[in-house]
Amino acid sequence: MCEMLANKYLVDGEFEKAIMIYEKILAHEPVSKSLLYSLLVAYALTGRCEESIEATHKIGHYFEIIEKEVLRQYRNRLTGEALQKLETCRQTVCRRTETENTVLVRLILAELAGDSDEVNRCLTQLKSINPDIHII
Repeated sequence: MCEMLANKYLVDGEFEKAIMIYEKILAHEPVSKSLLYSLLVAYALTGRCEESIEATHKIGHYFEIIEKEVLRQYRNRLTGEALQKLETCRQTVCRRTETENTVLVRLILAELAGDSDEVNRCLTQLKSINPDIHII
């Protein structure tokens, strides 16, 4: 029930309310893939790029795979304003040192924004940083 409410907040653009609920749920269920992806998106939409990086790290740690199809499901629900917020977060992350996590965040944000050129650049960088990472 709580996850459904958080998802409603996310879709309705009430990102801080969604984050609050996702964080409470994850305090008790830290390995929920859908919650981590939702939290990552909500963080990015509020400009909380550090937290986006942490959520990405948890996804990679717990699941060892990034699923682009999951990200595409979020993209289909985002407004133009939300996509601009994602781009702002991506630009912030781009100014940081390129580590596996920052490149993963850039990849995820580019996938959410539908920027296939940036997705391909990130995939190339990831292969050079960590050839064992799995993106499907």
